[in-house]
Amino acid sequence: GSEMCIRDSGSACIIECLKKSGLGIKDIKQFFIWVSEATPAMKKRKELFEARKSAVETEIQELQKNSLPFKIQMRYYETAMKDDKML
Repeated sequence: GSEMCIRDSGSACIIECLKKSGLGIKDIKQFFIWVSEATPAMKKRKELFEARKSAVETEIQELQKNSLPFKIQMRYYETAMKDDKML
């Protein structure tokens, strides 16, 4: 999982992380080109990770907003069941 990748930081984990963040194959290949360039491309790699982190955080916020109706409905059903003693 993600925790293992943090400790390992191997290529497979980085590929998995980038794919799950929505990055396409072409951009993942570009990332590894930058990796092969070592220090000169470090700023580009950092910027890519910052952009992906931002995209993931935005997606999380959207998902949280989208989950609100479910939370409201669940609260409604829980209250209705308690009121009707249908536990």
